[in-house]
Amino acid sequence: MQVVEFAKELKKPVWLIGTSLGAISAVNTALIDKRAVLSGIVLSSMTFRANKNSGVLSMDVEKLTIPILISGHEKDECPGSNPKLIDELKAKLTSSKKVGVAMISSGNSPTGKPCGPNHWHGYINAEAEAVRSIADFIRSN
Repeated sequence: MQVVEFAKELKKPVWLIGTSLGAISAVNTALIDKRAVLSGIVLSSMTFRANKNSGVLSMDVEKLTIPILISGHEKDECPGSNPKLIDELKAKLTSSKKVGVAMISSGNSPTGKPCGPNHWHGYINAEAEAVRSIADFIRSN
């Protein structure tokens, strides 16, 4: 947390980005952030449901008040991060100041497992579009 505290001292925003299973950690961190250190979170190719009782959709996301960007690839074939679940998550984010969605459509040549970094789940050959959309959302908040 020293980096976070240093950023706050410099009056710089602190954003947390969680990708895939890391989105669960990002949401959990935001939920326990009682000192309001975080300026916002980005949930990238997030795990909506890892199994019946885990994943972002099983968390108390309705308690989050900070801006949230949901980022995913429209062709993501990873079962836990099905883009069709974005609307379900958005419906639960009732307390957030702002909720954005960035659906990435570019990229090509996925290889390997659908939940791996070299497939749509990892924004294969679409990194520039993904980073640009995340940076634009952060700048707008």
